[in-house]
Amino acid sequence: MRNILILFLCIISMGVFANSTTANADSVPAAVTDSLPAQLIDIDAALEGLISKPASVQAVIATMKDSVIVATPDTIEAPEPPLRVVDAKTIREEIDKIIHNVPLVKIDTLLSENNFLFLPLVLRKYPFPFDYRKSLLDYTIYIGKNRTSLGSYKMHAPEIEKDMDYLLKMRQKALQYIVVTKPELILYREDELPNTADVKNALIDVDYTRNIKFVDDEKMTPRARRNMVIEKAKLGPWTRKANAYLQFSQNYVSQNWHQGGSDNIAILGTLSGKLNYDDKKNIQWENSAEWRAGFNSIEGDTIRALNTNDDIFRVNSKLGIKAGGAFFYSGLFDFSTPLFETYKGVNSTVLKAAFLTPVRLNISAGLDYKYKKLLSVMLSPVSYKYIHLNSSKVDPKLFGIKTGENVLSEIGSSLRIQANYAPSREMTFDSKFSFYTNYTKVEIDWEIIGNFQLNRFLSTRIIINPRYDNTVIMTGGEKAKLQFKELLTFGLSYRLLN
Repeated sequence: MRNILILFLCIISMGVFANSTTANADSVPAAVTDSLPAQLIDIDAALEGLISKPASVQAVIATMKDSVIVATPDTIEAPEPPLRVVDAKTIREEIDKIIHNVPLVKIDTLLSENNFLFLPLVLRKYPFPFDYRKSLLDYTIYIGKNRTSLGSYKMHAPEIEKDMDYLLKMRQKALQYIVVTKPELILYREDELPNTADVKNALIDVDYTRNIKFVDDEKMTPRARRNMVIEKAKLGPWTRKANAYLQFSQNYVSQNWHQGGSDNIAILGTLSGKLNYDDKKNIQWENSAEWRAGFNSIEGDTIRALNTNDDIFRVNSKLGIKAGGAFFYSGLFDFSTPLFETYKGVNSTVLKAAFLTPVRLNISAGLDYKYKKLLSVMLSPVSYKYIHLNSSKVDPKLFGIKTGENVLSEIGSSLRIQANYAPSREMTFDSKFSFYTNYTKVEIDWEIIGNFQLNRFLSTRIIINPRYDNTVIMTGGEKAKLQFKELLTFGLSYRLLN
């Protein structure tokens, strides 16, 4: 379409020049024709004007102001329109007026600022010396060489040009075409651009304190304050925790072992849980439960395949009401009993404990001092102790009960100290110390449990339990002695609740 319009404009221009040459020589003075400058018409600019606002060349010429009009004589049979001779500058100005009168279409500035088609053109400097071989055509020049056939060359797979490389080449060719055909569209040369090094190294000296305004936060409205609000995690008053352990130890000795010995295997299972309440104000309620059962098998025991070496079911509950500071008025409930039969030793028939024998119950009231969650010391001036035997096979004297009876009920005082220490997440220590006295005899029990967590499912536990009890009724002049039990196990562990 563009070529057709250019051809149409050229034909009309030739007609104008033909009319000017075929006219009578007397109609235009020679002085006028000699003083006229050469006509330089910008074909592309005129074409852009015709495209933007359609009009004929005759209409454009008819609107010219600064021109010389030459009238045609009456002798011409077919009068032609008056010839108007103008210079190239005038016709360019008129065409620019037509272009400027065309309404502009608004576009997004992001499109114009980021699209290379709308950026000003800059004439770049080409490196010198340039490689002339890149400008040669795709054929071989044979000068003093023998012609070679196509089969003597290796065929290579064609390289697929990347999209970005293709666009860069297309931009470069378009810029070269504009430089050759329309150099007036080039707005800048590369040497006219500002030096970026001066901009990067320029020192910005600005006093920002001039625009600082101090505002009173209390007088600001909530809408203007715009402070970030971070909601704190709301934790409930209840916390719970539960763990399960299954640990074992095993020993095998052959019959011809030079030092002798016997085979044995031991297994220990533990279930423990805690459920605590703390309203962060006045009330704290601590609840815990534990069931621990351990069995072993020793070579040489002809009576039983398995013996019980650890068996206890325990429930504790302590309620505290804040008295002031770190002190609480507290009440304690402690219940414990075995669930399996326990004998004195290998091949022994002396029963030391049985199912619900004994049942121990301690109820205490007093003042409890707490240091964070690490230490608790409770002194109970009044403490109630109750022991009940369900089996007659167990000697009641072992628990301070007279022969023929199965219940012990008395009042005394007690002291309980409980400490929890965790130097790391994988290592915890729990200590439980209890002291009870009926003002004539004492009962002391101290249990220390160390738990070493190797990974999520493996752990090692050590239990140390020293005990002293002179409430036992001794016979034959015997005296109470210090009792001691230690258990080291390794096995599986699993955290049920946390």
